[in-house]
Amino acid sequence: MRIAIIDDGIDQNCNIYNKDIYYFSIRNGRFEECKKQGEYAILSHGTIASLIFTYFTQKMDYELYSLKIVDVNTQTATIEYLISAIQWCIQEKIDMILMSLGSTEYSDFEGLQKVLRIAAENEILMIAAYSNDNILTYPAASEYVIGVKYDSLQTLHKGKYFIYSQNDENINVIVNSRSLTMEKELQLKVEYSNSYAVPYLAARIILLDKGKKVKRTDVFKALYENMEMDLGIDTYLYFKRSIAGWEEKIESPIIGFPQEEKIFSQLVKTFESCGYRVVEIVGTESSLRWNKINVKSLLKKYPRKDLELLKLIYNIYKPDIIFMEDNILEYKEIIDLKVSSTLRNGYMCIGQDVNEMREKIENIFE
Repeated sequence: MRIAIIDDGIDQNCNIYNKDIYYFSIRNGRFEECKKQGEYAILSHGTIASLIFTYFTQKMDYELYSLKIVDVNTQTATIEYLISAIQWCIQEKIDMILMSLGSTEYSDFEGLQKVLRIAAENEILMIAAYSNDNILTYPAASEYVIGVKYDSLQTLHKGKYFIYSQNDENINVIVNSRSLTMEKELQLKVEYSNSYAVPYLAARIILLDKGKKVKRTDVFKALYENMEMDLGIDTYLYFKRSIAGWEEKIESPIIGFPQEEKIFSQLVKTFESCGYRVVEIVGTESSLRWNKINVKSLLKKYPRKDLELLKLIYNIYKPDIIFMEDNILEYKEIIDLKVSSTLRNGYMCIGQDVNEMREKIENIFE
């Protein structure tokens, strides 16, 4: 089995379990093998992730690839580097990718989604961390990736995990990855976070599947069979308490539109192209993008009052503007403006040209 860690690199002096580790770094858009530098270990972000992973998989056989794309000093990387790293993994027939990193910038999501889809089609299992603010993050939020959060509220028993997004394509996992035995053996105090929950869960998957390459569906099945059945708290309340800077008041304008208005998907994309963080809330089944939310499906998972559900969407997605079918939620008074491309009673007619529509809406909320 071939496993890659995309991060700020694994220090070559820290292979304490004598695993087969291969070290690469991106230079001028290409990955080149790294030469060993120095005799003293540097406990970088990627190094700690590798120590957690190799500690729990000491007895398993695999090849581990370190792909350094993050600057150690600034802890930043470009989205192009991340895409290149995933493409490298596809080309080199990697079986599992660990990504304790991601982006919360909407403009990065489309490019990532394309390469993630290709990786999934090549049966690569991908595990990625949400931001420590627990807001929308890519790659973690992609349907092609297992998204991971650390159990910051400590409602789970140590070493246990809970799956909170249960469907056939994508799962998200909350993990209590604390391990006092690991800290004692490695003499390392781990700052527990979403980042370091990734290598822990990846190790759990390796152990569940006995180090063999398996299909995504088989991995999902094994995870479901071994998960905690109860988070220990209402899921909605868990999110509310774990999202940094939760806001009770929705500050973004909410634009209502009739369900049959097909032009609004174009309007959403026009706002996106102008740099807005846009969310579209619909009540019909469709092929959904990451920012197009089927609220009826969400209500089945989180049976809350409509206004509470809208607050959850607002705090996870942090949108600049929300477009919503005006007949799907009870609290119609929360809609700031009802618009239509044609003349309708109770609606502001803003025409058929999407750029003119955008300008009219911008002018109202300036």
